Amino acid sequence: MTIITPSRWMKDQVSQSFLQEKQCEWIPNGINTDIFKPSDSSIRTDLNLKNQKMILGIALSLSPWKGIDDLIALSRILSAPYRLMLVGVPENAKRALPDSIIALPRTNHPVLPLNQNVQNLI
Repeated sequence: MTIITPSRWMKDQVSQSFLQEKQCEWIPNGINTDIFKPSDSSIRTDLNLKNQKMILGIALSLSPWKGIDDLIALSRILSAPYRLMLVGVPENAKRALPDSIIALPRTNHPVLPLNQNVQNLI
């Protein structure tokens, strides 16, 4: 049996578990480049971000162990024209984020590519 994991972290976890004797391989999740690709979108205009370079983060969890502290620190050292955008921020968590972070709510699948396709770095 071979165990396939989508992340190096998960592969490391397997190697420290009761499955450590099993063969384990890391294969990163793929991206459908027909859907997720650079494109023009009204999002830049809607958010008044015409000349800014966007860096995307996905905020499924705003916890330190998921790196939110690092993203906040990054947002404070980025200078123009760079901005950090987090997608998936719960409404009650937006107040805890600095103004330098563009916080968008969780979105459904058809809208997510629009958010990602305007990014310069993911």
